[in-house]
Amino acid sequence: MRFVPWLLVVVAASMAIGYAWVGWNIMQSQPDFSEDYATSTAVQKEIPLPDGSLMQLQGTATVSYSPKVRKVTLLSGQATFTVAEGTVPFDVVAGKARIIANGKRFFVNNHRTGKAFEAVDVVAVEGNVYVMRDSIWLWQTKTLLQPGQTVQIDGQANIGNVSGPTQ
Repeated sequence: MRFVPWLLVVVAASMAIGYAWVGWNIMQSQPDFSEDYATSTAVQKEIPLPDGSLMQLQGTATVSYSPKVRKVTLLSGQATFTVAEGTVPFDVVAGKARIIANGKRFFVNNHRTGKAFEAVDVVAVEGNVYVMRDSIWLWQTKTLLQPGQTVQIDGQANIGNVSGPTQ
């Protein structure tokens, strides 16, 4: 019975440390740079990103960067990304798809025109690209695209078959 107060102190201290750690990580992932871009479908706009990457956009996109996250949300339209090397993965979210670039260049086409999610096409141009569902689940399967390969993710987050040359 005498150890119960000490146990409560240890539990309370552990919870306080846990909350502080989670709060610190949330603060560190807040973007240092955030910008919205929009072009018409007939106009292509080259946008240099803070890390040295380049986005060629036809559509609408939100770009956010922090020391821990290099992330682009492609709301609609098409974009070609030429990715600068870095220790942090380059992330693109488009519709129900999440693309993680290990490669140097890839293309994303988000067919969304209204409020509903539509299909998203991803093409690896140079280097490898991982495609998965945009989800909070950490243990989901990633689909690897090698140069020249393409895949489509439908509006329900189903990843189609990879097509193109096999390595």
